[in-house]
Amino acid sequence: MQINVKVEVTPLEARTFLGLPDVQPLQNEVLDKIKERMLSKMDKFESMFDPGKAVESYFSLYPQWLDAFKKFGANNQNNNQKSPP
Repeated sequence: MQINVKVEVTPLEARTFLGLPDVQPLQNEVLDKIKERMLSKMDKFESMFDPGKAVESYFSLYPQWLDAFKKFGANNQNNNQKSPP
């Protein structure tokens, strides 16, 4: 003999029926603390995503590339001025 029982309940109703504790307030508190910590650390990581600072640090590692980049920009500007409109 086989019996099938289909029950449609929400997760909250199932937890209540089985006597499990309501962890929603604890979960909200933990998520709020995580959010607070992430936002407090955001200033530290903001400089990592600033393109100007990234280029500055990149060229500080290899100063000779900055000279090459400046020459490239000057050559490109000279070529643009010589070409007819």
